[in-house]
This record gives sequence, C-alpha cells and structure tokens, in this order.
Amino acid sequence: MIKKFSNTSIFNSDYIYTRDIVKLIGSNSYDDVLDYGARECPYKKFINHKTYQTLDIKQNSAETITHVVKPNQKADIKDNSYDLILLTDVIAHVSDANFVFAECYRLLKKNGTLFLTTPFIYRENGVPNDHLRYTSFALEKILKNHGFTRFNQKKSGNFYYTIYTLINEKNIDNGEVVTNSILFKYFFKFFNITILPLLNISLFSLSVKPKSSSYRHLIITVKK
Repeated sequence: MIKKFSNTSIFNSDYIYTRDIVKLIGSNSYDDVLDYGARECPYKKFINHKTYQTLDIKQNSAETITHVVKPNQKADIKDNSYDLILLTDVIAHVSDANFVFAECYRLLKKNGTLFLTTPFIYRENGVPNDHLRYTSFALEKILKNHGFTRFNQKKSGNFYYTIYTLINEKNIDNGEVVTNSILFKYFFKFFNITILPLLNISLFSLSVKPKSSSYRHLIITVKK
C-alpha cells in the first residue's frame, strides 16, 4: 500500500492549493474564529487563534462541530461574534449562497475577515449538492452587495496544475468512487511519488496572473 501524504506535502496532489491557503491565512492571529462548513476542520492547525468554533449541517467523525444547523437555518449565535470566518469550499455546495453570505456578515465583528475559497475549474464533487462555479467578477459583486469591503483575491493553481488535477481525477465518478483501471491507478500512484513532487516545486508553483481565466481555485478575503 502506498502511503497517503498530508495536504502540505509536496507528494500530495492538493499541495499547491493548501500551500496558498496557509500562506494567506497563517501569518495573522485571531481571537475568535468560526469555521463555517467545517467538515473535518483541515485548516485549524494553521491558524493562530484563542477560540475556534465550527458550524456544519451534520456532525463530523471526530464530533468537533460546535454548531449543527439545518441548511439555510440561522445559527444560534449572537451577532458580531468572530474576528475570522473560514468559508472554504462551501458556497459551491449550498443552494442559497446569499443566505450564507448574510449569515457570515451578521456573525463577523466590525473589521472582521471573511476568508473564502471556491473551485473554478474542477470536477463535480460532493454530488448531488454541487450547484455552482463562480467567477471572480460574480463573487466581487455579490460580496459587495452584502456589505463586504476590501475585496482581495488570489487565483490558485495555474493552467498546468489545473490540467494535471483534471487528469488525475478524471475517473472519479459522481459518487466519489474511483473507477480507474488497475494499470491507470498504479501509474498515477507511481507518478505522484516520483514526478509530482518535482512539478509541485517548479512548473505547478508558477504564479497565476491576476487576469488569467484558467485556474483551479479562487481564494478571497473581504472585510466587514
């Protein structure tokens, strides 16, 4: 069996995306943090915080979700509670993103930060709850309409990395089941422990130009 590497390892196919998130969010300290749509809280260990609460529509395997709510249900949390809200890979999977943005605005303290990521060129995942792909222009307009300011974005995953991820996951069907042939499966496992690390620190690490229209993820920060 081939070892699974953490997302911060150059042997991992998500290295570029995780690296960009950590770079952008890991340099500041926060008193109160809410991970909205937290799942297994993959970024908690990278954030300097005093309190870290989580919200999702169901409890996770480690039972670390602080607030379990129904879809489009307001959380039983007072207004202006958090310095930072994480919204990572969530809005593509909700039926009413405007509700989520309004909730984040309500829950943030004045001058608090919303840290948002969402895929742009990426396979269907988490079906049937995979609803939308947003452009940077659409998100800027939507967030400003909700009252957020100081829109800042980074496009993560250049053209070459994006093509690689599409090929690497091309045989994952809508049930998140891998349908690769044995040959294809082991070819990519071999590739990912021999060639991928070199690509992650060279070709895949090339920056995405701000005006580029081909990239894998959007990473956005805004202020209340």
